[in-house]
Amino acid sequence: MNTNQKQSRSELVCSLVTGMVKSLIIQPFDFLRIRMQTSYIKTINILNLVRGYRQVEGLKVFLKGSSTTISGVMVASVFHLTCYQNLLYLFNSIFLKEENIFTYKNIEIFKKPMDKIYFYSDTTESQNFDKYRIHLINKISLVSGIAGLFSGILLSFITTPIDNVRIRLQSTQNLKLNTKNSYIFISMRDCLKYLIKSQSYKAIYVAFPICLLRESSSSFIYFFSFEFMKNSYRVKMNNFEIPIYRIFLFGGIAGMLNWILTLPIDFVKTKMISDTLNDYRHFDGTLDCIVKTYNNFGIKGFYTGLSVVLIRAFMVNGVVLATFEKCRNSLIK
Repeated sequence: MNTNQKQSRSELVCSLVTGMVKSLIIQPFDFLRIRMQTSYIKTINILNLVRGYRQVEGLKVFLKGSSTTISGVMVASVFHLTCYQNLLYLFNSIFLKEENIFTYKNIEIFKKPMDKIYFYSDTTESQNFDKYRIHLINKISLVSGIAGLFSGILLSFITTPIDNVRIRLQSTQNLKLNTKNSYIFISMRDCLKYLIKSQSYKAIYVAFPICLLRESSSSFIYFFSFEFMKNSYRVKMNNFEIPIYRIFLFGGIAGMLNWILTLPIDFVKTKMISDTLNDYRHFDGTLDCIVKTYNNFGIKGFYTGLSVVLIRAFMVNGVVLATFEKCRNSLIK
C-alpha cells in the first residue's frame, strides 16, 4: 500500500470516528431545535417546553427520530469531511501554489509557510513578514472556506433527504391533534414509505434550494473561521502544535458563529419541510414563509431556538473538530 492510499485510509478512519462522536451527542439538541422552530407559539420557554414534552409524550420523545438522526449524521459527517479534505487538497494546489504551501499530500499544509515565517521573523524585515503572515493566514482561511463551500454544495444532496425525514418525525406537526402520544409518522421507514408512495421520489427533496443555500454558506463560515483562528494562534504562539482544549474552543466558536449567521436559513428550511405534513399549507413558497414569519414574529422569529442551537453548536462542534484534529495528528504524518 503506497503513501497516498495509507493517508486516504487514515482520513476515512478519522471521518468515521468523528461522525460517530457527533451522532451520539446531537440528538436531544436537534429534537428541541426542530420542535421550537415548527411551533407557532410566539413565546417559548425551554424549561416549560421540556417539562411539557416529558409529561405528555414521556422521556422517550427526546429520542424521537434518533435512528434517522444518528444514521443520517454519521453518513453526512463522513461524506462532508471526506469531500472537504479532497477539495482542500485540490484548491491548495491551485490557489496556494505560489506560496509553495502544497508540494505534497500532507494534512499539515500550514507547516512549511509557518517555518518560513518563523525563520524571517527575527530579521530586520520582520514588519514586512507580519504583513505576509496576515496575508497568508487570510488566504489559507479563504481557500479552506472555498473547499467548505463546495463540500457543502455536495453535502446538500445527502442532507436534504435526511432532513426531510428527520424534520417530519420530530416536528410539532407530526403530533396528531387531540390524541395523546400519537404521531402521523412513527419511524423513518414509515415516513419514507409514505413519501415515496404518495408524493413520488421528489418528495424527499422538498426545500432543496434552501437546503443547498444553508449547507454551502454554513460550511464556508465553519471552515473559514476555524482555520483562521487556528492559524492565527499558531503564528501568535510561534508553534505549530495547538493544545487540544484550544482546538475544542476554536471548533465551538466556529460552530456558534456558523449557526448565528445561518440560523434564519435553517429556520425557513425547517418550516418549509414541516409545512408538508398536513393537507393545509401555511405557506405558498419560500418567500411567503419569510414574509409571514417576519410579519408575525419579526426578526426574532428567524432566531427561534437560538439558545438551544448555541449550546449545541459549541458542544458538538468543539468535540467534533477536536476529535477530528486529534485523530488526524495521530494517524497522518
